Amino acid sequence: MNRIHLFLLMLIIVASLQLTACGPEPTTIEQIDPSRLQDIEGSELKLVMLTEKAVERIGVETAPASGRVVPYSAVIYDVEGKTWVYTNPGTAHVPSGTCGH
Repeated sequence: MNRIHLFLLMLIIVASLQLTACGPEPTTIEQIDPSRLQDIEGSELKLVMLTEKAVERIGVETAPASGRVVPYSAVIYDVEGKTWVYTNPGTAHVPSGTCGH
């Protein structure tokens, strides 16, 4: 009787392996780049282009600025202590530039 149980167990294992091999093929995920860099003519700076979803996901917020006055949260300091601010001349276009220090 033990040989019959062993045979049935082996048959069940082989059958289950065959059934899992017949499953649906895995779907491929399309890679979408959330941003891209574009050269700014006449400058060594780059223009950061974001998709609408990227803007939503990272929580980019814009605020009006008048002249040289910008919200404190818009000012970034680099490793040399220079101040930078990001501007938004259009939808999802974020060029960076130095403040006049």
